[in-house]
Amino acid sequence: MESLLLRVRERIQAQETSRHLEYWLQDVALAEGGQGDLTLMCPNAFSVQWLSGRHAQALASLFSEEAGRDLRLTFQIDRSTAPRSTPGDSVSAAASDPDPPPAPGPAAGLNETVPMKSPFPGWNPRFRFSTFVSGRSNGFAWSAAKEVSRRFHSQYNPLLIHASTGLGKTHLGQAIGHRLFEENGNLRILWRTAESFLADMIRHIKDRDVPSFKAKYRDACDVLILDDIQFLKGKNALQAELCHTLDILMDRGKQVVLLGNLPPRGKNGLDEGLESRIFSGLAVTMEPPEFETRLAITRQFARAFGLQASDEVLEAVARNVRSHVRGLEGACKRLLALQSLAHESIDLETVERFFRNPAIPSRKPADPRTIRDHVAKYFDLAPGMLSSRSRQTTVHYPRQIGMYLARKHTQASLASIGHLYNRGHASVLNALRSLEKKMRISARVTREVGFIEEKLLEKI
Repeated sequence: MESLLLRVRERIQAQETSRHLEYWLQDVALAEGGQGDLTLMCPNAFSVQWLSGRHAQALASLFSEEAGRDLRLTFQIDRSTAPRSTPGDSVSAAASDPDPPPAPGPAAGLNETVPMKSPFPGWNPRFRFSTFVSGRSNGFAWSAAKEVSRRFHSQYNPLLIHASTGLGKTHLGQAIGHRLFEENGNLRILWRTAESFLADMIRHIKDRDVPSFKAKYRDACDVLILDDIQFLKGKNALQAELCHTLDILMDRGKQVVLLGNLPPRGKNGLDEGLESRIFSGLAVTMEPPEFETRLAITRQFARAFGLQASDEVLEAVARNVRSHVRGLEGACKRLLALQSLAHESIDLETVERFFRNPAIPSRKPADPRTIRDHVAKYFDLAPGMLSSRSRQTTVHYPRQIGMYLARKHTQASLASIGHLYNRGHASVLNALRSLEKKMRISARVTREVGFIEEKLLEKI
C-alpha cells in the first residue's frame, strides 16, 4: 500500500496542474478494503470532504492505473491514531489556503457521513496552523499559540497577540480555536471582533435582556477569542463589561485570546483596569515578515493557486512586496490573472514591470561603496579586504556578492564597480557569472545572497 501511494504521489508531482493536490496527500495513509477496493485514510473531516468532493475521480483513475486494475476508492477519517499534524505545521505571516473544503454534502466514494461542523461561528476554514508560515518575525507568537492550543495555561491567560494589519493575527487566533475544537469537540468557543461584541451588548440592552448576554459570554463559553481590541478605545461601558467578563472566565480556568494592533501601554486609550488585565498573561508581537518568511509564504500561495513561476520570479515577488501577507497573496493572484487571462509569461521582466508602482517603491542604495561596506560587515571583514588582491574563498565569495548587488541595485557601470574592487571590467563580468551559477545550483547561496540583500534594503 505504501509503495502504491508513493507512486501516485510521484505522478501528481509530475503533473504541474495538480501540484496543489500534493499538499493534501502528504498526511494520508492507504488501506485495502473489501474485494480489493482502496480507502484513503485522512487525518480529519476537512481532508475527507476536500479530497472526495473535488478529486475522487482523478485519484481513483491514478490508483487504478498504478495498481493495474479497476478499483473503487473511498475516503475515511483515520480514527486509529491520534490526530496528526497537517502539512505546514512545521513552518508559518500568515498564509491562507485559497481552496477551502467544500460545503457539507454528499461526496463521491464516501462510505461514511462526515459532518462539517464549524468549530465556532465566524470561523474561516482557511485559518488553520497548517496554512500559517512561521519565521523569525512571528515565531514566538506561533509557538505561544500552538502551546495554548494544546492545553490551557494560567500563565498564558490571556494570550495577547499584537500585530499590525495583514500580518496574520486573526489567522493565528482562529487557528487556536480550530485546533482546540479538533482536540475536544465539546468546547464552547466564541470568536468575536470588538465591534461585534459591542453590537451584541447593545442589542441585548435594547431588548432588556442583559442576563442572557452575560450568560452567553461568561457561563456558556470555554474559549473567548476577541479580535481587533484596539477598537475598544473610548468605549468605557464596553471596557467595563469586558473587564468583568475576563475576570469571570479566567477565574473559572477558561482560555482568553486577545488580538489587536495596540499602541504602547498608557497610550492606547484603554481603561487602566482593562489594560492591566490584557497584559496580565502572555503578550507576544508579530513583526512584518523578513525575506525568508515572505519567500516561504509566496511559494505556498503559488503552489495553492497553481501559479507556474520559477523560484527566481517568486524571490522577486518576495523582495518587492514587503508590507504584509495580504500583499503577497494579492501579488500571486495578480500574476495568476496575467498568466491565465492575459496569457503572459511570468518572468523577472514581467514582475518588474507589473510591480513598478507607487505602492511598491524601488529603493536604491546610495552607491556601490555602501553595498561593499554592508557586505563586508556581514562577513566580518574590513571593507578594504574586498578590494584587495586576495583570492581566498573567505574574501573572494563576499567580493562576488558585493559586485552582484552593486550591479543589481545601482546604475554603476562594470568598469566603475571594478575600480572600487581593484578589478577590471572582465573580472567583474566573470564574478557576476560565477555567482549567478552558484545561485542556480545552491539553495544555500541563494538564501544567503537574498538575506544580505534584504538587510541592505532595510537600511536605505
